[in-house]
Formats: sequence, C-alpha cells, structure tokens
Amino acid sequence: MAPEPLDGGEARNRRARIAVAALFLTNGALFANLLPRLPEIKADLAMS
Repeated sequence: MAPEPLDGGEARNRRARIAVAALFLTNGALFANLLPRLPEIKADLAMS
C-alpha cells in the first residue's frame, strides 16, 4: 500500500523538523572542527 499524502500542516511540520535537525548538525560539525584549533586561533589573535 502506498503511504497517504501528508496534508499542508503535517508536511510543513516535517520540513521544519528536518531543517532544525540540519541546523543542529551543521552547528555541531562547525564547533567540533573549531574546538581543536582554539589555542592556535587565540595565539594568532594575541588573546590571553
């Protein structure tokens, strides 16, 4: 059996949920890549 098509509200909620998950994934990946370089960045910017 084919799945029932989603109505407007359900489809919008699903897209919003996927967008939020993608945003959290992107932010987590950026933070994970930045964190190991933090001492180098602080030294380059002459921050204590």
